[in-house]
Amino acid sequence: QVHLVDPAVICTLGAFATRWALGPDARITKVRGQRFTISDRLVVPTFHPAAALRSGPNGAQMQALRSDIQQLARIIKEVRGQ
Repeated sequence: QVHLVDPAVICTLGAFATRWALGPDARITKVRGQRFTISDRLVVPTFHPAAALRSGPNGAQMQALRSDIQQLARIIKEVRGQ
């Protein structure tokens, strides 16, 4: 399905999606917010929103999720050449 859409950037949300993209040893707490290149696509893992909400609106995971999404917006602009 990824090949049909052919995205330049993929944001994986949570541990399951991150392990699908990066392999079974990937730990979301270790790789979140980093850039990885997989099959000529940038992959940026972050926490799943449901998990981040459990930490509360100002919890550490929610703050990390917000930061990662802001970084993702910058990455998409870079890829588009803006």
